[in-house]
Amino acid sequence: MSKRNLVTSYYNNPVILDRHLEAWDAYPRDLKDGLRITVVDDCSSRVKAEEVIADVGIELHLYHVDIDIPWSWDGARNLGIREQVRPGEVFLMTDIDHLLVAEQARRFLELPVEPDTYHVPSRRRAVDGQPYKPHPNSWIMRQELFWKAGGFCEDFAGYYGKDKAFRRQIDLLAKARRVEDCGVELLLFGREVIADASTVDFGRKGTPYHTALHPALRA
Repeated sequence: MSKRNLVTSYYNNPVILDRHLEAWDAYPRDLKDGLRITVVDDCSSRVKAEEVIADVGIELHLYHVDIDIPWSWDGARNLGIREQVRPGEVFLMTDIDHLLVAEQARRFLELPVEPDTYHVPSRRRAVDGQPYKPHPNSWIMRQELFWKAGGFCEDFAGYYGKDKAFRRQIDLLAKARRVEDCGVELLLFGREVIADASTVDFGRKGTPYHTALHPALRA
C-alpha cells in the first residue's frame, strides 16, 4: 500500500525526538497505517537517535550518518528520501523542531499534491499558540519532483543557510508551482520550550558557518 512520508533529520535532539514519539504513539490507527516516518541521525556526537527511538506502532526507519559534518542536514534528507520514499509517493520534509500533530497529519494525508506542485506548510508556535511565518526549508511534494530539481546539493556541506539553493533549484530547474497556506500546519518548538529542539552545536548567522561568508552561496 502506498503511504505518505515524513522525513526529518536529528542531531543530538533526544528530548524533542521523544516528544515526536509521544505524538506519533497517540495517532489513531488509520493515521499510523497511512504514514511512513524516516529519521536520519546526522552523526550525533552525544546522544544518538537509536538511544531514544522506540516502537510506536508506525512504520519508522532510522538511519545513521558516519561522518560528522556541521550543518549537513541536506545530505541527511537526501539519504532519507532516497532510501524510503518510493516513486509516486508524497513526502513532507522538515526540521525536527516541527511537530505534526494528529489533526495536521490527517490533513497531510488528505492533501491533493499534483506532480508539478510543491506545498509550503504554515506554522504555529508551541510557546504561545500564535501563527508564525512559514519555514524556508519545510516542503510537501512528490518524490519525482524532488529529484527533478536535483535533490539537495551537498557540495557546500558545513554551511548554515543553504536552503535558499534548493528553492532556486525547484523553481528554475523543475519549474514547479509553489502553493502556500496549503492547510497543513507544523507546530514549532523553540528552545525556550524544549532546549534541544534545534541544533546548538554549531554557529548560525554571524559565525564562520554562515553562507554569507561563501561567495557562491550569497547570490
